[in-house]
Amino acid sequence: MKARKIAPLVATLLLTPPAGLLAQEKPAVAPGDRVRVSAPEFVREQLLRGGHSVRVGPPPLVGTLTDLKRDSLAVQVRSLDPLVVPLSTVTRLEVSRGTKSNVLPGLGLGLLAGTALGIVVGLASGDDPPENWFAMSAGDKAAAGALLLGAAGGIVGGIFGATTRTERWQEVALDRVRVSLRPAARPGLAASVSLRL
Repeated sequence: MKARKIAPLVATLLLTPPAGLLAQEKPAVAPGDRVRVSAPEFVREQLLRGGHSVRVGPPPLVGTLTDLKRDSLAVQVRSLDPLVVPLSTVTRLEVSRGTKSNVLPGLGLGLLAGTALGIVVGLASGDDPPENWFAMSAGDKAAAGALLLGAAGGIVGGIFGATTRTERWQEVALDRVRVSLRPAARPGLAASVSLRL
């Protein structure tokens, strides 16, 4: 009898996520985040105002999001004053999720390049004369070259990849960005930026 009463309680506790975990969900974008904003018409207009010529599509703005309102966002690019960009001109908004190492891509490219070079050099050198005490065929040389130069290329590529980092960008759907104001714990208002599902 007791088991029948306890089982639903245990199932409910196990299947209900803790409120603390739900509250820790990171918003899509918030002031202080590093962002990349594509607003070609706005950037073109700013460049032309500054006396610059624009021949190709202007690059996106990359900087720190300082403010986000219902109709605009402010981005601080380098040490300049924040640029207020109308949301109506933004075609793409991305938030940085940190950087990643390029060890594996570097290792893979180095391995492929070294292996290919080893095969080409081995085959190009041809067969050794049979009277040599250590005669190798072109195929044997290609296999040995692929192993040796492939390993060396992989090591060099891995080291090069470890010294370079790439920024990871996550796109934020523009129609899902929402700004809201709520009472703060202390006197005043707190602004929050959230993702509408």
